[in-house]
Amino acid sequence: MAILVKLAQDVTLQTIGAAHEALCEAFLAGQDVDLDVDRLEQGDLGVVQLILAARAEAEANHRQFRLTAPANPVLISLLARTGLYPQTHADIDFWFHGVIPA
Repeated sequence: MAILVKLAQDVTLQTIGAAHEALCEAFLAGQDVDLDVDRLEQGDLGVVQLILAARAEAEANHRQFRLTAPANPVLISLLARTGLYPQTHADIDFWFHGVIPA
């Protein structure tokens, strides 16, 4: 059973604290974590860094960390602008559930 964490509409360096806290609590519970990014309307590099850090934390602790749906347009744009657009099969599976958006 996975714990569901939902991102707010606005997750930037100024507002990222709540998302960080929710992810930390989920990982401390020792469960897999599903992250819902559907509501994200505004973000910056901080949200991408937070997701990448959570992914690394899950891997280090042999937990599953998944997006509940493929990255939304805001997140796709952030990935492209930051130069972190997925290139490996594992990254494409994580961010886009295996299907690169057109």
